[in-house]
Amino acid sequence: MVVYTFVGSLPFLVGVVALWERDCHLMMGAPAGAVGDVWCLGLMLAFLIKAPIFSLHLWLPKAHVEAPAVGSMLLAGVLLKLGGYGLWAVLDGFGPFGGWGASLVVGVSVWGRLIAGLVCLRQVDIKALVAYSSVSHMGLVLGGLIAGCFVGVDGSWVIIVRHGFCSAGLFLLVGVAYSLVGTRRLFLLRGLGAVRPVWGALFFMFCAANLGAPPFMGLGGELIIIGGLAWYSCGLVVVARAINFFTAMYRLGLYIRTSHGSSSSYYKPFRGVGDKETIVSLLILGGLLV
Repeated sequence: MVVYTFVGSLPFLVGVVALWERDCHLMMGAPAGAVGDVWCLGLMLAFLIKAPIFSLHLWLPKAHVEAPAVGSMLLAGVLLKLGGYGLWAVLDGFGPFGGWGASLVVGVSVWGRLIAGLVCLRQVDIKALVAYSSVSHMGLVLGGLIAGCFVGVDGSWVIIVRHGFCSAGLFLLVGVAYSLVGTRRLFLLRGLGAVRPVWGALFFMFCAANLGAPPFMGLGGELIIIGGLAWYSCGLVVVARAINFFTAMYRLGLYIRTSHGSSSSYYKPFRGVGDKETIVSLLILGGLLV
């Protein structure tokens, strides 16, 4: 993560210094044409890593898996949102981002969302699965921001807020599951929702929110972003809808694999979801209902 942060921030630093040398101020703006696209991509690179976009995401699963539950909640709820805000600020300062640079970023974000969904389908570590789902979410956000219309930007903000609350809640419940069973392997977590019904009910609601089911926010944001992608390219709408099929599969599969089936013998007796975890989970769900 440190290497990604330092290396990705160097083009941003060079771009800011060059902007100061050229105009003697830090109001964002770039020359037109290919030079402007390269300049904008250089400034965006640091935030593309923070978001993260697919192919620059390799630090994220490792960071989530090694971090405690609180660290993962802060990472998903705060740091990734800073990446999305930085992308919006750069694009807002430079104006509409077009040309080959926009096509490259949109193509990578859509392709990355598909690959992240396929990785989630084959994932056996529940925490890594939630981490890879973040890559899929932010790919959708990036597509809406680059689309270049206010509809896509508005939808991206809805998804950013939804992802911040939803991922934080999922990582909290994953941490509770780890304390109950002592492992993050999905095949050892089977039937946990039936044995611990409070955990199962909370996990179901967060999975439904992650899926974009009413009354939680998210469905409207995804539909708005798809409308923005249609403004950019009609072909992307077909691809985006096909990718939603894979995302629905792994999101529903995550709940089914942890809440159905015979319970594991690894469960620790007389241990359930504490009052503190329940209250925090309900507060996060309240944010998703706004």
